[in-house]
Amino acid sequence: GVQTCALPISVMQEPDKKICFMSPHRDLKHDRMVVTIAMRLDDKKSVIATDINLDVLEELVRHIGTEIRGSYGMILSGSGEVIAHPDESKIGKVIYEDRYSFDAHIAHKVNREGLPAFETEFEQESYLVLADNMVVGLKGVVVIPTITFYAHMNTIIQLSIALILITIVGLLLIFTRLSFRNLEIQNKNVQLNCIANFYESIHDINLETDTFIEVNCKTNVSKAVGGTAGKAQQTLYSAMRTLTDPSSLPSILKFVNLGTLEARINKNGSVTEEFLNNQKQWCRGRFTEAKRTPSGKLQRVLWMVELIDDEKKHREELIHLSQTDLMTSLYNRTAGESKIQSKLHHGTGGMFILLDADKFKSINDNFGHAVGDKVIVSLAGCLSHAFRNRDIVFRLGGDEFAAYAVGILNEDDGKKILNRLFQRIQRISLPEIGDHKICVSVGAALTGNGVMPEFEELYKQADLAAYESKKIQGNSYTFYTDVKKGPQD
Repeated sequence: GVQTCALPISVMQEPDKKICFMSPHRDLKHDRMVVTIAMRLDDKKSVIATDINLDVLEELVRHIGTEIRGSYGMILSGSGEVIAHPDESKIGKVIYEDRYSFDAHIAHKVNREGLPAFETEFEQESYLVLADNMVVGLKGVVVIPTITFYAHMNTIIQLSIALILITIVGLLLIFTRLSFRNLEIQNKNVQLNCIANFYESIHDINLETDTFIEVNCKTNVSKAVGGTAGKAQQTLYSAMRTLTDPSSLPSILKFVNLGTLEARINKNGSVTEEFLNNQKQWCRGRFTEAKRTPSGKLQRVLWMVELIDDEKKHREELIHLSQTDLMTSLYNRTAGESKIQSKLHHGTGGMFILLDADKFKSINDNFGHAVGDKVIVSLAGCLSHAFRNRDIVFRLGGDEFAAYAVGILNEDDGKKILNRLFQRIQRISLPEIGDHKICVSVGAALTGNGVMPEFEELYKQADLAAYESKKIQGNSYTFYTDVKKGPQD
């Protein structure tokens, strides 16, 4: 017969008390009378309330009347409300309102005069009244005709003891339930606080009223945002301008636009954006759906900001490792080809070259594979310095390399880069190989002056040009447009 619910403290009749009760009322769902006992929680903002089934108390007062002829019992609140009575029509009424009734006469002496036991007369009959204090402001009252009192003393004592025991047991059950509920709420608060600590800030935003409430916030963020405010959209824009690095500001201002949020919330009820804060740290902003109206319109969201700087750096490190040739620190073949394909698909023209070392097998055979690895690393260094930061340089495998010089659309500009590359290769000096010179053959293909080819076609053109270069002794390059003319030195 116990039900629990969380209620705001404003509904309590006696908000200054730790434990209060509310007027008895009928539970329409189960068609029974209940009285609500409420306990205020330590946060002083909410209470736990429990409905107590009055069937037991009503049965008790009815039982008194059957045991002792002419007697009856009732339970009263401190304000005179009838909690239990043989006459169900009186339950829930303030007994003082019927000033001429016998029950009102008894209630006046019990509640207002505080008499625990007394004899009284009503309509020429003498009665003995016994009253006992119960917890939470209730009083149990037994009314017995004096003429039958002594004959039924043992029965009265037993009924009084039973009344007290039932009351104690019932209240113990109530307080146990309330204590467990309070402990459960405290544990959940601890868990929620642990989750909240993962975020720099959490705000509850009401889209209908354009207001928000701070749920959890670091000090510097709280100062910039404010704890509770109206004009949520305006304040959110202002806070992000203060807390965001200029490089991320355009994207994050677009992301925090509350007017477009409902269209952007995905099926999982969340949408995220990564940005740099004003401390040059990576953060992830997240909107999470909290409540919708009965019609399905988004009403409330949580705005959460998480610091992910370490995660971002680790992720970028993993991406870098997955794209990097471990020996040379250049892009590996997969990454290099993918980046060139992206350039071609976006219409970015340039010069693509293929390069390999001449007679590299003889270097491995004469000087060993360790020296061969040093030659490969030296060639990679020459390529890195000859090409620009925006160019794509990668190792195909073995002694073969490739590069894409972005924006180089004619042979004259391409030759400048290749000549710069050859000058660096000529300066390679390894003690292990003495006077042996490293020579390479290069094939080059230009794109960007017409329809952009697929990467495979561009590769094929550079490969044909490289084949012509291999026919020449020493460092040489050939452009695909000159394949039929012969190689150029």
